[in-house]
Amino acid sequence: MSVRKRIGLGLVMLVVAGLAVVVVATLQGRPRLAAVRANTAAPQLTAFRNFSVFDGERLRRDLDVVIDDGRVSSIMPAGQLAIPPGAVIVEGEGRTLLPGLIDSHSHLFSAGEKEALPPSAGAIAQAFVYAGVTTVLVAAGGPEVDDVRTAVAAGEIVGPRLYWAGPGLTTVGGHPIPLLRAMLPWPLSAVMVRGVITASDAGEAASRVREIVEAESPDLIKIIYDDLPPGSPHLGAEELRAAIDTALELGVRPVVHATTPEDCVLAAEAGAALLVHIPQRGRVSEEHVARLKATGVPFATTVRLISASWELAERGPTKLERESVDPGQLAAWQAAPAWDLPGFSEEVDERHAEVAADAQANFRSLYRAGVTLLVGTDSGVHGVFPGSSLHRELALLVRLGMTPVDALRGVTSVPADFLEEDPDFGRIAAGMRADLIVVRGDPTTDIGALENLEEVFVGGVRVERIPVDAR
Repeated sequence: MSVRKRIGLGLVMLVVAGLAVVVVATLQGRPRLAAVRANTAAPQLTAFRNFSVFDGERLRRDLDVVIDDGRVSSIMPAGQLAIPPGAVIVEGEGRTLLPGLIDSHSHLFSAGEKEALPPSAGAIAQAFVYAGVTTVLVAAGGPEVDDVRTAVAAGEIVGPRLYWAGPGLTTVGGHPIPLLRAMLPWPLSAVMVRGVITASDAGEAASRVREIVEAESPDLIKIIYDDLPPGSPHLGAEELRAAIDTALELGVRPVVHATTPEDCVLAAEAGAALLVHIPQRGRVSEEHVARLKATGVPFATTVRLISASWELAERGPTKLERESVDPGQLAAWQAAPAWDLPGFSEEVDERHAEVAADAQANFRSLYRAGVTLLVGTDSGVHGVFPGSSLHRELALLVRLGMTPVDALRGVTSVPADFLEEDPDFGRIAAGMRADLIVVRGDPTTDIGALENLEEVFVGGVRVERIPVDAR
């Protein structure tokens, strides 16, 4: 079945599902998230005076930076730059200026909520910006990506720049189909499953990739090479290679979801451009690490997602989460989760600590070996909230041994270089897009200072940040 026909049938079912959604929404409403709006009354000519500047690579002290017409126009040692007349001046004492952050694995169809109707994609997009995230790699999604892009382009909302990995390709009955059926009530589960693109052999895998590229023109294309829960259908190696080869032939880089060391090695050596998870099921060996490093294929980290729900219950929400996530949702995570998901409960309840330990150990091994790492969260997974969870991921990676400077590179220049051959974001330099954040303190020595977020600029425009309790 073609992508377009699949979408058409999905729309028919969506009408049926919509009736259920209306009932659910009437009873419970959508969880609230922090919002943002552009301060269009303020001039776009802004001077940052006497700042410490993390430029995407390193920290430079005592600098003046001017942004004009949406871009960085000049950078000079403090006191040497003539401040243009009419510029709004932002003083830098005790503050650091950084590029807007990049989440290299997220979604827009959920905001990590528990037993509630998801917020709209536009609301999720705004929550990213509230937390200083100005670019997002949407690692699989649907029409909600175009909806947000259209709303941002029309000036209806302020949202991050989105890179989309398409709707994803899996095997018949493969991940995420079992998860959707376990988590969602019918008919919502039927609608979601109807939209999953599947292939049963290598020829069909190649055809599906062609259909996705022709119908959707994604920035990247996601291929799911995993069995979740273990023992469920898994795309074969020949299907994976056919999908990767076809994507490369069409000039679209393939990103691969794999979670065992062996599957990650196979996908990397088959030509994947990015592996969207650190291996989570089993420990990487020295041979695995050597082969992965030899390919040069980067990973998105997503280390925290496995333990996110338990961490919320044990440690409570952060200040940024309290500002940006519905209080009712935060309260719902006060107790340790007790999942009742057919086929998954044993995996997530009994083995989550083991799987989390594997992911953390594998992260350490890959980081120490110098494998390229892009920081990503898989936001939308239960307990992983848009924007604020990127700060949680960074804190965990630093606790696991990553230096704060490397962590900051992993949310600025490193993913920018992956997303574009010659990016105009992810760094602070003359001519670069003025997606910028101002924080109190020095995150190059204390990564927690990144949460002391005071200002966000998107395309040179200062953003007004509206916490959830002010909405």
